[in-house]
Amino acid sequence: MHAWDIAAATGQPSPLDDALARDLLAVAEQIVEGPRAYGYYAAVVTGEGGGDVATLLRYLGRDPRWTAKG
Repeated sequence: MHAWDIAAATGQPSPLDDALARDLLAVAEQIVEGPRAYGYYAAVVTGEGGGDVATLLRYLGRDPRWTAKG
């Protein structure tokens, strides 16, 4: 996720593609869902589509439309 943050902040293309995002989401869900039951993580924010990359970014609390230009 830090690579995406840096790319978005510097105007570079996203290092994520749909295949990688699907793999990362599966891992993120395994890590996050247990502690989420105890309130350690915010609820999943649903969005208006955008594919697997956007789904992963929203799940991890990022806005997939964010850029350094606002």
